[in-house]
Amino acid sequence: MDFGIDSKLTLSNGIKIDFEWQEFTRLKRLQRKLTKLKNDSKNKSKVQNLLKKEHEEIRNKRKDAQNKTLAFLKLHRGVVFQEDFLKDWARLFGRQVHASGIGELKSRLRNSLETPVFIGRYEPTT
Repeated sequence: MDFGIDSKLTLSNGIKIDFEWQEFTRLKRLQRKLTKLKNDSKNKSKVQNLLKKEHEEIRNKRKDAQNKTLAFLKLHRGVVFQEDFLKDWARLFGRQVHASGIGELKSRLRNSLETPVFIGRYEPTT
């Protein structure tokens, strides 16, 4: 299994799994609206609640994609993946790495699979 930017996850049999949720236009609009409102006003608290719901919706969609991917990977006997430094990736591809949720998926893979196998960072995988 290989993590990447173009296809978020590539399996050894050639299956590519791509999941990414960018910030939605509604989220951007609500954030712009929030900055223009006065502090401690009722309208500001309403917009803050709407923003909270929007962030929660994006988080739930990301979590759902991760759950489906983990369920698919648990069907396989052994899962091998490479130890990449996502901090370096984020320096180059910041928003793409953040929107995909690769880091959380990798940590959940480490904790939930019975026998995860790690390959060194500099070993060729593709």
